[in-house]
Amino acid sequence: MATNAVQEAWMSGAVGRAIDPDHAYGLQCVDVADDYADAIFPGVGWRASVGAVNGARDFKGRNNQYVTWVPNIVGDVNSIPRRGDIIVWDGDSLNPYGHVAVVLRAEANRVLVLQQDGFNQRPAFTGWLLYDQPGTGPCLGWLRPNVPLDNPLQSNQREVGPAGVNERVEPSTSAPIARVFAQGDILTVKGYVVNAEGGWFVGAFSGTYFHSTAFTNPLAGDLPNLTPPPPPVLKPNQRVVGPDGAALRKQPDKNAELVKTFKAGEIVQFDGYVRGTRPYGADSSNGWFAGESGFMYSPAFENPLAGTLPDLTDKLLPKPTTPVTPPVVPVQPYSFSKRWNVSTEVKPAAIENMQRGNFAPRPEYLVIHQIDDPSRAPANGDWAGSASNWFATPRPASPSSAHFVAQAPRFISTVDTVDRAFHAGQGGNDWLSIEVPPNPDDATIELVKQFQREWRDKMGYVLKLKRHKEVPGATTSCGTNIPLERFDISAEKPEVPGKTEPDSEVTADQEKAIRSYNDWLLDLYKTRKESK
Repeated sequence: MATNAVQEAWMSGAVGRAIDPDHAYGLQCVDVADDYADAIFPGVGWRASVGAVNGARDFKGRNNQYVTWVPNIVGDVNSIPRRGDIIVWDGDSLNPYGHVAVVLRAEANRVLVLQQDGFNQRPAFTGWLLYDQPGTGPCLGWLRPNVPLDNPLQSNQREVGPAGVNERVEPSTSAPIARVFAQGDILTVKGYVVNAEGGWFVGAFSGTYFHSTAFTNPLAGDLPNLTPPPPPVLKPNQRVVGPDGAALRKQPDKNAELVKTFKAGEIVQFDGYVRGTRPYGADSSNGWFAGESGFMYSPAFENPLAGTLPDLTDKLLPKPTTPVTPPVVPVQPYSFSKRWNVSTEVKPAAIENMQRGNFAPRPEYLVIHQIDDPSRAPANGDWAGSASNWFATPRPASPSSAHFVAQAPRFISTVDTVDRAFHAGQGGNDWLSIEVPPNPDDATIELVKQFQREWRDKMGYVLKLKRHKEVPGATTSCGTNIPLERFDISAEKPEVPGKTEPDSEVTADQEKAIRSYNDWLLDLYKTRKESK
């Protein structure tokens, strides 16, 4: 065999390990060579043995007391590496850094290696590679470790006995088996643990467990005892913090001021317990351990029970007082006075359907709604009465109102224009609103135009118009039967009191003639004044 027991032990235990001895750039192929060197040259360190490199290809030509460089002679069938050599590739355009791996088996055209892939961060694995292939480039050669083939076992190594040994994730014969090692395999361990089933060696790299009796040397020797210490014996007034940690607060409530946090496993001492709030709903516990500095929720501990702790609720927490129920003040119905001359009547909406105030003094738009679909006309044809009755009926769950309802000859004020009506959602409730029948007649349209003129003359500007369905955010067809252009007064000129004649334009020639006439009159006045 071209390798010694230490090399074999490393190779048998490396597969599946996330090898990163330099803690730089994650799992790189170079890490495999460095870790291998650390194992076969104990106490030397990979920097002194194989040396630090910028890329795998830089291992080429290393020669010292620990390794010998063997160049690859292309075309020489005898130029193949041995088991345990560190093989080096030059890299190519896909991978300019090259590649390095530990040889497990070599043939004339290919080599089985133990490697890591830095591009996909895959832990150590085995695979066949060619001496020249895309991604690795051509093989440059290999480093041959200068180790004695009869190297004895190190004090932290054990040889597997005749029956083999199971690798387990916990120190228990009932724990799952991760791998099985055969007789003669050499395993490197970092210590041992002891429990009711005997002694267990702990893998140096995997942290898994192997029963000591499965090895030719089951004795611990100078290996460190890694057995966890037994849990402390708690006093009746002490508790151990659970896995999620625990918080100390000023009051027994999860929203109370935080004093301090405790980590899992810490021991806390208490004076008693109180019955505080239930922080996670009616089905959660209301138990809180109480100490000198505050309160801690009992389910946060490994043992949440009070046991012999005294109940300090009455001592530490004030007794709740019976709340005084304020008298119920009846809601006054909504009312307001007629504000606009065009209004024929005031019929206030229910106070639940509107909001006092909270309305812009100079709204930009008047939103024109159609009271309903033409197919659902009231039997008596009274659209205005139907809409105003709807607004006057309290609807707290879905409030609805408008400032006006118009159907000639009626123009009904239902919400004062200084208050907010709920008619067009968040995008339109800042604007004035009026409800008219679908396909309104000329008289109704004229009533709405009269209101707009009165608003223009009093407020000094013309309201812009929108159908309900045009309001931002609206998802309704309301307004489909509204001929909006017929309501528009923006092209009208306001009347000037006392002026009966229409405006006329003065031409340039007329203006010149008027100036000449004025000059003649002025000269005539001066001449007569001088003659006196």
